[in-house]
Amino acid sequence: MSSLSPEVEIWIPKDTPVGRDWTCKDWVCMFEVIVRSGVEFPYCPLMIELIQFLKVLPFQVMPLIWKTVTAVDAVCKRRGLTITLQDLMHVY
Repeated sequence: MSSLSPEVEIWIPKDTPVGRDWTCKDWVCMFEVIVRSGVEFPYCPLMIELIQFLKVLPFQVMPLIWKTVTAVDAVCKRRGLTITLQDLMHVY
């Protein structure tokens, strides 16, 4: 998470709050396992495109999907390849 911008605040609740209990208007809820599994901020463009295509919130994407998309994106970048969302959806 080294690429978080200084204005991003991470809040870990002590109890089990529900969404309506949060006072911040610009927040997103994430499962701890997603953050611990190596998700970096900002998200890779492929993940952003997938989230927008599926019309889901980041916390609704399962950790294995995060790992898969992030790994595919990283391998393609290292090899100088371009992968599109259509390529990813064709394979999976």
